[in-house]
Amino acid sequence: MANWTLEQKEAIYKEGTNIIVSAGAGSGKTAVLTERVLEKVKRGISVDNLLILTFTKMAAKEMKERIYVKLKDAGLTSELSKLDTADITTFDAYALSLVKKYHYYLNVSKDISIIDSSVIELYKRKVLNDIFEELYNKKDDKFLSLIKEYSLKDYKDIFEFILNINSKLDLKTNKREYLDNYITTKYNDKNIDKDIQDYIKLIFDLINDIRDYLEYIDDSEYLDKLYSVLSPLFESNSYDDVKLNINFKLPIARNLSDISKEYKEKISNAIKEIKKLVIYDNYDSIKNGILKTKNYVEEIIDIIKSGDADGLVELSKYYYRTNGVYHNNVEMLATMSKFQTVLTPIYDINKKRDNKKITNLFYKGCDFIESLNVPVTFCNITRKILIGGKYFGILRDQGDSILIQDLPASYCRTRFKDYNGLNILEFNLHYFD
Repeated sequence: MANWTLEQKEAIYKEGTNIIVSAGAGSGKTAVLTERVLEKVKRGISVDNLLILTFTKMAAKEMKERIYVKLKDAGLTSELSKLDTADITTFDAYALSLVKKYHYYLNVSKDISIIDSSVIELYKRKVLNDIFEELYNKKDDKFLSLIKEYSLKDYKDIFEFILNINSKLDLKTNKREYLDNYITTKYNDKNIDKDIQDYIKLIFDLINDIRDYLEYIDDSEYLDKLYSVLSPLFESNSYDDVKLNINFKLPIARNLSDISKEYKEKISNAIKEIKKLVIYDNYDSIKNGILKTKNYVEEIIDIIKSGDADGLVELSKYYYRTNGVYHNNVEMLATMSKFQTVLTPIYDINKKRDNKKITNLFYKGCDFIESLNVPVTFCNITRKILIGGKYFGILRDQGDSILIQDLPASYCRTRFKDYNGLNILEFNLHYFD
């Protein structure tokens, strides 16, 4: 029997409440969780009634193997056959199994799968490259200024920077809202002053580190020399003082002990870091430097937001080719034979006399749909569905043609009423696969 610590025992045996266990690598988390599973089974809970999720496939495999050994050693052989169907898997795989199981509630294909991250990365690069090319061709002033300021030979550095920033932003649940509010949140005077104070604090933290390192210099003569050159820096009370007092060289050291050499090197590295930080002439120039980046940040945000929207279209095309999520719908659009099952007229039960008119107009629209640029129409509508969940449009009869015109978002809440005498047409995720 393992010698569990008090904390491990509590994690294994505690019942009747939710618990969170936070522990570092190699501390025995997997062993504790495996033991907790064994205790659950001993108390009559079947292993296939437990939900055990991990972050990686390797961890799930290891967990299942350990539970198998525990159950076998405990003589609980009747539970062994249930391990193959037990929910011991990754968060992603379990979530996918739920979506597949209840796909008819979610109006998605039962064949849905998780897109490979490498595919997403390829499409992100393609979309961002297309955006860069478009901005170059348009000779967009803000974009060209961004490239000129942050790129030397080509735009590779800023290209990779935007990809990296976007990947980190993808971890936010409110990415769009965060980007929409970023400029007003970050570029107000209060926040800028706070950022500058944090920046200056970082500098003075390094100076304090140097003070601490001096305690380990055991050569008194060399220590006096260090204090002689470092004293003005230690006496600095502001950014401007540090800027004035950082331009010095450390005295040459000879025959120092190993410990003194080690901390002399740390002092030298700290000074290099400080010199990298005090690149502005004074406090005011720091603020001006931050404000100068505002236009560049706005351009980066616009690029990311544009890339998100265009990327949805590219990924929807990928899903059509590989995953079947939009397969049926695309077939309908391609053949036109069943287009009326995708475009669904909305009837008002209180206006039965108008239903025939709506139907006639609807089929007239379906008959004339071949005149539309179908791929472009589909991609644009699909993008709006992916972003907003729904799309509302109007069949506008222009005599010699029928157009699908976007319905203003403000009208979507009252879509069963007439809109300037026009009848409303709805695209909704419900009609896709």
